[in-house]
Amino acid sequence: MYGYRLFYEDGREAGVAHYAARVGRGQTIRTRDGRRLRVMSVYTITDPESPFSGLVSVRELYSGE
Repeated sequence: MYGYRLFYEDGREAGVAHYAARVGRGQTIRTRDGRRLRVMSVYTITDPESPFSGLVSVRELYSGE
C-alpha cells in the first residue's frame, strides 16, 4: 500500500490518500470523498521512517475534463 500527502498546485493541502499501486504524473486519481484529481507531479519520499511514499501535487478535475 502506498500512502501520499496531496497538495493543490497553490500549496493548499488536499488530504491524504492510499492506493495499491504507485501514482504517476498525468494520472487521474479519486479520493475517498469522491474528488477526481489530476496528478501534476510526484515527489518520492525515501525516508524509511516516513508514513508516506510521496508528496503529490494535484489539480482538481471538474465534469467534462
